[in-house]
Amino acid sequence: MKRRRIEKKTELEQLAKDVEAEELFASLDVNNDGVIIVQELQVRRGLDTDKDGIVTIEEAQFFMSGNEEMDLETFKTIGFALLKPYLDLEESAPPLPVDAAVDDDEETPDLVQSPETPEVYDPWRQNQAEAEQEDGDELDQDDDEEPDMDDDEEEEDDYDVHDIPDHDHLPDQDFQTPPPSDIKPADRYDEKTRNLIAIADQARKEFDEVERRLSDLDRDIGKLKEGIEKDYGPEGEFLVMAGQCFEYTDNEYTYKMCPFDHCSQRSKSGGSETRLGSWSNWESHNDNKNAAMKFTGGQGCWNGPARSTLVHVHCGTDNVLSTVSEPNKCEYEMHFHTPAACHKPVGGHDEL
Repeated sequence: MKRRRIEKKTELEQLAKDVEAEELFASLDVNNDGVIIVQELQVRRGLDTDKDGIVTIEEAQFFMSGNEEMDLETFKTIGFALLKPYLDLEESAPPLPVDAAVDDDEETPDLVQSPETPEVYDPWRQNQAEAEQEDGDELDQDDDEEPDMDDDEEEEDDYDVHDIPDHDHLPDQDFQTPPPSDIKPADRYDEKTRNLIAIADQARKEFDEVERRLSDLDRDIGKLKEGIEKDYGPEGEFLVMAGQCFEYTDNEYTYKMCPFDHCSQRSKSGGSETRLGSWSNWESHNDNKNAAMKFTGGQGCWNGPARSTLVHVHCGTDNVLSTVSEPNKCEYEMHFHTPAACHKPVGGHDEL
């Protein structure tokens, strides 16, 4: 008798958990299509784990546990336990911005049953009623078989589901739930649940840090690979200019040439720089394979092509950008003098 009642209590508790999971699923399934997606989680401010006021796609994907969408059964087995602790804290979370992820035109489903809506089947109440009927029948049989049973002793030994207080029928002074604002978030869960939340938050922070470092490494490797593939001259004599920039100013503009990187111009009256092209390749002239630097793909001209620059390289004692001109619309020419362009003569004369 006692074991059967405990089994019935466990069954009722599981049914109550399933009902709660179904209600939470319904509140998250904004468009009532039977599945939850990332965008529907982005409107719940309780899932803003980094407290920046916005539930990002990455934050929502964390709660999807690797699924692109989550149906009711998956939600019951995976999503409910992960989402519930965060959503229970929504009263203390700041409101999300107006431009949250889900379209404002979508209306949140009304979970309050309207008079026109048929009554929803509630397995908790149905099973509770059946349990009451079954326990009543068994108690009657026990009374017939053992009329001398001490009722007080049975109440002490057996745990009856009838002993669970029905909050709907208790007077206000006997059962009062404190308002949500009076409950501290840390007091809403047991120590095990709080530890799980802390572990999940720490794992997310570590994942974001590793992802950031990986992105930085990929960027650095890309720059190194790009630098290695560039032509710095037959003996690498132009490598010394990599990472440097040289300027020339005329009556209207200040021009900047950064070898193996880009060229730009900026008005002397102020304003932002205009890109005149990015490093493309060397252009040869006669036997000189490093006669000029070509920069292409600059900012587009009004009703014209993208800006480009050809930098003629000359031998000189110092690194100097000497002249800049625009022989054709959006096509610039510069002259640059550098010791790297000076070469020893092929032949020579002996001194007398």
